Amino acid sequence: MKIVVFGHGKFYEHRKHLIPESDEIIAFLDNDALKQASAAQGIPVLAPEQLGALEYDSVVIMSVHAAQMREQLSRLGVPSAQVLGWKEYLALSPEAFPEESRTYLGQLYRNKNRKKKVLILSTYIDYTGAPMAAISACMALEGRGYEAVLAAEGCDPVRGRELSEEGIRWICLPSLPVLPASVLEAIAQFDYCLVNTFVMGRAAAQLAGILPTLWWLHEASLWFEKTRRDDPLPKEAIPGRVSVRAVSEIPGRIFTSLYPDIRCGLLPYGLPDFCGMTPSERNCCTDPCRSTNGTRLVFAVIGTVEERKGQDIFIEAIRRMKYQDRADFMVVGQYNDTEYVRGVLADAAAYPNITFTGVLPRSRIHELFRDIDVLVCPSREDPLPITVTEGFMNHKLCIVSTGTGTAGLIHNGTDGFVFRSGNAEELAGLMDHIVQAPEQCADIGDRGREIYEDIFSMDSFADRLETAFRESAEM
Repeated sequence: MKIVVFGHGKFYEHRKHLIPESDEIIAFLDNDALKQASAAQGIPVLAPEQLGALEYDSVVIMSVHAAQMREQLSRLGVPSAQVLGWKEYLALSPEAFPEESRTYLGQLYRNKNRKKKVLILSTYIDYTGAPMAAISACMALEGRGYEAVLAAEGCDPVRGRELSEEGIRWICLPSLPVLPASVLEAIAQFDYCLVNTFVMGRAAAQLAGILPTLWWLHEASLWFEKTRRDDPLPKEAIPGRVSVRAVSEIPGRIFTSLYPDIRCGLLPYGLPDFCGMTPSERNCCTDPCRSTNGTRLVFAVIGTVEERKGQDIFIEAIRRMKYQDRADFMVVGQYNDTEYVRGVLADAAAYPNITFTGVLPRSRIHELFRDIDVLVCPSREDPLPITVTEGFMNHKLCIVSTGTGTAGLIHNGTDGFVFRSGNAEELAGLMDHIVQAPEQCADIGDRGREIYEDIFSMDSFADRLETAFRESAEM
């Protein structure tokens, strides 16, 4: 196939090895005037307006600006049938079904045990919430006697090693959310499929006619908007047999506003317990789920440093506190060199008791919960933050904003605290109150643990998953 690649930047450089040798790139298109009239690997780089002079089979868009590029090609009169997004193109190649993945699914098919088989499709596996929920679903189902297979477009190398150590196998399907015919044929052997996130909607639409399919939504509004812009999925493309669930009211409400005729139920995730001591056990020994730092309380925010997560609100609240010098503060999570991050770091620089740790492996996060007293989630919008659930699990007093899906689970002042989203003054008052009454941490943290046990335990999660699968099979 003769292709023209639209985009000659980092996106292309990181993926060019996946282009089959049988396909011929006859030209690159780029809107950067400095690249035009040059050559890359001996192939001309042209302005998009020069496309009409070429003979080709397809234009393959290789850029994060795919939506704008599609519009540009449409204005130039290029038929939509000749325009392929990167994942659509990749689904046509042998690379879409790597040999290792093909072999594993073949072995699974030949295994004639009586276990029901569940395929869980996920976005890139890293330390963010949705992939972690998918991993938990895999573990919960395995615990109920299912054979669960996790598939994703890729995996962070460190996270991949951790999964191997935990005995969790994943397979690579790089063209996700677009599934080629060869993969669909292999997937037909499964009893159920769980499609993780709104971003994976195309896979849910493809699979719903083949086997009972749950489409599980986790995203905040930003990702709904981005997906709708970059890869729109019209209502008529969603089969009636797909069963839609959301982790909280936040993504459920957004989905319903976009697809009002499609019912969306709730399916909160569950997490494996890495604290797990009973009150009697805690009374008999030093509790590993309590802070060991001494007399100063430690407040922590855990999550990628970005505007949606609200670390700036946390820093501003610290600035407004009366007793901030009597506590320590941690900001845990990856931070990149963005204007937002630079502003947060600059504002925090005046306070020596604020620490930024960067990204930490899961084992260190588990240890971290022994060192903190209060988990703060100042997010502007966060459907069901996993770090708060882990805080409940570890008997930590949790403070969350009204922008979180967790806020509706908390009885304010009894098993946690809730403040109005974006209100740094209100958050400062709560943190000052806790500094003055640190004995509340243990009692409120213990009642918060009950939220974990009632809603987020693996048994509760497995019950919800089994019910949802049964309902999807009856559609």
